[in-house]
Amino acid sequence: FFPSYGVMNSCIQHWKATGIWAGLDAVKTCVVEPSNSEEFHACYKEYNVALQQGTKRGAAFFAVCRGKVSEGIDFADKACRGVVLTGIP
Repeated sequence: FFPSYGVMNSCIQHWKATGIWAGLDAVKTCVVEPSNSEEFHACYKEYNVALQQGTKRGAAFFAVCRGKVSEGIDFADKACRGVVLTGIP
């Protein structure tokens, strides 16, 4: 979880520029929480499909504190094995 969409997008841009993102995506399906709610359902579905298919070693959901992912979604069983919180929300 990131403190804001701006910080999250900045980190992801840096990781893409340095090749870190490609390394992450080679191992896990990387899904990024969109800032608008219209795209969220498709994003959440992509995350769950990646978990069900098992073609990679799971999925990583990059999201924002106080965003759609952090409020009211139950990530049970294999849907969440760990959480990393960056910065101070």
